[in-house]
This record gives sequence, structure tokens and C-alpha cells, in this order.
Amino acid sequence: VLVVVGVAITGYVASIYFSRATFTIVPVTLPVPIDTTIVATATGTPGYLSYKAVPFTGSVQAVVPATTGASISTKASGSVTIYNSYAKESQRLTAGTRLAGDSGLIYKLTGSVVVPGYTVSSKGTTIPGALTVPVIADQAGADYNLSKATASTLKIVAYQGGPRYDAFSARLATDISGGFAGQKKTVDKTLLASTTSDLQTALIAQLLVKAKAAVPDGYIMYDGAYKASFSAPVLSGTTTSSATVSVSGTLYSLLFKASDLTVKLVGAEKVDSFNAFPYRAPGLESLTFTLTNPKDFSPAAQSTLIAHVKGDVTLIGIIPTDTLKYKLAGLSLAQ
Repeated sequence: VLVVVGVAITGYVASIYFSRATFTIVPVTLPVPIDTTIVATATGTPGYLSYKAVPFTGSVQAVVPATTGASISTKASGSVTIYNSYAKESQRLTAGTRLAGDSGLIYKLTGSVVVPGYTVSSKGTTIPGALTVPVIADQAGADYNLSKATASTLKIVAYQGGPRYDAFSARLATDISGGFAGQKKTVDKTLLASTTSDLQTALIAQLLVKAKAAVPDGYIMYDGAYKASFSAPVLSGTTTSSATVSVSGTLYSLLFKASDLTVKLVGAEKVDSFNAFPYRAPGLESLTFTLTNPKDFSPAAQSTLIAHVKGDVTLIGIIPTDTLKYKLAGLSLAQ
């Protein structure tokens, strides 16, 4: 009896010990070399990659040697594009019509103009009539200088409180510049050019730090994925032997949704080979990104972006270990 019981116990323990299965699961790995050109739009055009442009503004200054000339007083001038969403009929605006932005500073039309009426597309979308016209500041002074990169929308003051106020708007077509009141500062042209270039470089570095810190989860911003524009340098200062050079500008960070970018770069067929399993794509964020149409591309105008992307990406399947544990728990070895 003791022998039988001993054998039974030994057999039971052995069956428990040896009734085990070890799973070695190797994720699917697909290396994909990337060397291609992408085309992206900001409007979600079917068949094209989409980009998201986020603006960041700032300004930097530097003090340089200068000489002080005679006192002068000039008004800033430039041009704006006026948009008419009020009526299908053309609308006449007389010379001296006042425009104002968030700052409350007034700019006037230098002549009478006729702004075309709006049209309606085949899809029922209203397309405002538009006309670019010259404007001049109401008063002299540097405060009236505006950068196209940073200026807000201007509104027609006389229409405030009425239905036309929100239906008419104006945006800078060029910088509004040249405004000054005081003693004119003169800086050597070569020094001014080099200082301006250095300030622009510094401002880009400053704004890139902000842009990269603000990239949302699920999006990618490459090192070269930005477009910057700057105002003309402004000279100021009270001393007789120096001037402060100020440069302001806007940097648009260009963001891509990581999942959409992966499909566009590696191909839908490779992505679909993972079936319902998730995957990761190491190397995607370190690709070399080069904007190939910088002169024609304007994120403010939501124009089409063309870029060359190069590097190596690897698609690696993610093993759903928690799901496997849950499904295997409690099963016999035979099952």
C-alpha cells in the first residue's frame, strides 16, 4: 500500500511539474528604407497627407553702434487685402475709410476702392470677394509698424455695431512699415545686415524650443519642418552713439500625425500585414526632412507642402502579452 501510495504521489507531482508549456513569441519585424517625396495639404484633401501648422511669435533685440541724425516724422504705409462676405454685389469704400486691429491703431485707405462681391461654389461654400489696396497710418510713429507675420485681422471702424462689421475684414498683404517719430538712427549697412541675420537665427532657435515642447501626443515635428517669416528690422534708442535693432517674426511648426505618416511612407500593404495587431515604428521620428518648395509654401495661406524624407524605419509588431495571459489562464495543457 505504501509503495502504491508513494508511486501515486510521485506520479501526481511529476504530472504537475512537467505539465507546462513555454511560449516564445517573436514579433514581426519589417525594415523599410525611406527615400521619397511627400505632398501634404492643410485642408485634408483625399489621397494626400495632411499637415498641421501651429504659429509661434516672438522678438529679439541687439544694441549696435549708430549715429543720430535730424528729427523726422513719417507715417507707416503698406497694403492690405480687403475681403467682402457681406453681399454678392461689389461694395465701394471711400478714401480715408478707417481700419483698426486689436491694438486700436487706425489705418486709412489712400483712395476710393470697389471690393468685389462674394461668390458661392458648387458645394455651397461662400468665397469672399477680395481686393488688395494701399493704406497709411493715421499718425506718425514706429508704433504703427506692423509685420505681416504677426498682425491680426483689421476691421472697418465705421461698420462697428452693424451687420457689415463681421462680414468685412482686412489682412496685411505686405508689412506696414516706415513709421517713425524722433531722431533718425543710422547704422552701417553691412553691420545692420549681419545683425539682422544673427537676430533672425536666434529668434528661430528660440521659437523652435517652444514649438518642439508643444508637439501633441501622436504627432511628429521634424527638425526641418517649419517655416519662418520676419518683420523688417526696427531701429530705436535714446543714446547718441548706439541703436537697438529689433526683429520680430513668426515660426510655423509643421506637424504630421504619426499614424498617417507611417502609412504614407512605408505603404498601406506593409501596415496591413500586421492585421489587427498594433505596431511601433522606431526611426520614424529621426528621418531627415527637407522642405523642397520653401519659396512657394505659405502655412498662413494653407498652401501645399512638398518635402523630401529620407532614412530608415522599422515596423515592429507589439505582442499583446496581457491579452494572451488572460486567454491562457485556467486552460489545461491539452487545450
